[in-house]
Amino acid sequence: MKPLLVSVLLLAAVASTPAFAAQMQFNAPVGGNYYGVATYPYDFSVNGHDAWLMCVSYNEHIVGGETWQATVLPITGLHNEQLAWLFLQAKQVAVTNPQLAADYNAAAWSLNEGVPGLDVPTQGIYNTIPTSFTPGEFNNVVMYVPIPGTESWAGETPQTFLGAVPEPGSLLLMGSGILGAAGMLRRKLA
Repeated sequence: MKPLLVSVLLLAAVASTPAFAAQMQFNAPVGGNYYGVATYPYDFSVNGHDAWLMCVSYNEHIVGGETWQATVLPITGLHNEQLAWLFLQAKQVAVTNPQLAADYNAAAWSLNEGVPGLDVPTQGIYNTIPTSFTPGEFNNVVMYVPIPGTESWAGETPQTFLGAVPEPGSLLLMGSGILGAAGMLRRKLA
């Protein structure tokens, strides 16, 4: 029984870690806008699962239906932690205050690429970006970095996006499902 339990726990651990590459499909912008440019949330399919992501690249462009591959990376380094902080702030207010979410997205663009110019409220957000974080604070966020040449169109490389990873409760639910299935399989084989 112990080898089976160890195998199931190992499988759950592997399933909870970010994959090396993800198949991305941009469905449509569903958030607000910052002076006419669509902002968080963007509706995506990531490996066939729906996700709301935030774009952190202002100078590149995509349209609905386009696909590409992206490397999935954990959040490391102060710059990426600051982008993740802006993402989580936007995620928290997206439903109740789409304009504030748009302002957080614009601050992320400005932090990452220096554009666009920021209006007074968004500059205020930019000025409050923390400069230090707790280790592991952004374990629930990943970065999707496009792999050049994998895009479904003959155009520029797509943007980099941030997204949330499954919460511990979701992972626990998945793990308990795997354990239940393993128990049923064990009974059937016995």
